[in-house]
Amino acid sequence: MIINVLIIVPITRSVHLVYSANEALGYAIIFPGLSLLTRTSGLVSLCHMGLAAVGAATFAHFAVGFGIPWFGALLLGGLMAAAVGAVVAIPAIRVAGIYVAVATYGFGILLQQFLFPTWLLFRTGRPMPPVRSSVRSTQTTS
Repeated sequence: MIINVLIIVPITRSVHLVYSANEALGYAIIFPGLSLLTRTSGLVSLCHMGLAAVGAATFAHFAVGFGIPWFGALLLGGLMAAAVGAVVAIPAIRVAGIYVAVATYGFGILLQQFLFPTWLLFRTGRPMPPVRSSVRSTQTTS
């Protein structure tokens, strides 16, 4: 069934459908890691998406900026996310319970405030506003 979806979605040429499928696939890759952590240790990490952003930004820098082939850039992005995750995990190992969630949340805030607006992750010199979806139409009638 998954292979059918991977074949049918690009054929439809619906930009919204392809975007939604890509987003769902990303979440399907990220959330089992959080589930594994919670199930095995009973701890909650609140920086999984931040680490995914580090890996994705590193992948984009290597693939587009340096011209490294796709699979090599993917491996390097994963290694960078693992290295940053290790930097977060080493201090987080020493605390237990709710303090792990607080420590990882603090790391997520650190990424949002100090690294996302810089060239290190998204190559812009200014903060980027978040993209918000809306149910209502933004067009007004006069």
